Amino acid sequence: MINLEKMEKMEGLTFKNTLRLHNDSIMLFRARAYTSSYFLSVLAQEELGKAYILNDFVWSSHTEGRMPDKIERKWLELIYNHIFKQTYLFRLNFDGSQKSLKKWKQASLGAIELLKQEAAYVGFKRKSKGIDFGSRIVSPFKISERKTRKQIAMINDSLVDLVLGVVCEYYSWDTERTTKLMTKTLLKKLISRWQPSYKEQRKINSVRKKFNLKWLIN
Repeated sequence: MINLEKMEKMEGLTFKNTLRLHNDSIMLFRARAYTSSYFLSVLAQEELGKAYILNDFVWSSHTEGRMPDKIERKWLELIYNHIFKQTYLFRLNFDGSQKSLKKWKQASLGAIELLKQEAAYVGFKRKSKGIDFGSRIVSPFKISERKTRKQIAMINDSLVDLVLGVVCEYYSWDTERTTKLMTKTLLKKLISRWQPSYKEQRKINSVRKKFNLKWLIN
């Protein structure tokens, strides 16, 4: 049977690695290294998705009991599925709108994975049965500042929303190891290093007033 304590440790390290990749992505963006910044931000997205997958596994194991070893292994194989990890945030943030559905579908069909690969390598386009040697050459030099900014903003908003919820205790996270990382200090750092979107800022202001959080940055 899979060692549950080891999975909890992996989850904590994965969340910590999400923060590292996100911070590095912001530093590269400010240095105008947009392609490398975009690549790292997608990796941060995958690691955050992995942390959620592991947390779901740990939570289910504690509350509903352990499953047969074969099923548990199938579940945990998802942490090696790049597209599944990339789509996790879209599933969490799905609001029923056509825009939200479109983003989810595009990610599920590999749009983010394709851009991630194009941000790293020079080559030809892929097609269902292999490589299209007749296609134009794909290079990392076409990832724009705008696309990178949107990618980083999505990850930052997701992190702010999660940490704000855990700090104010209207969200919960199952493992103590990871919960200890979700502090007021981390929340203020996330807000100050990258400006939250208008929608997220409205939520921050609402929560600050509701819970009288004078320490929370405007």
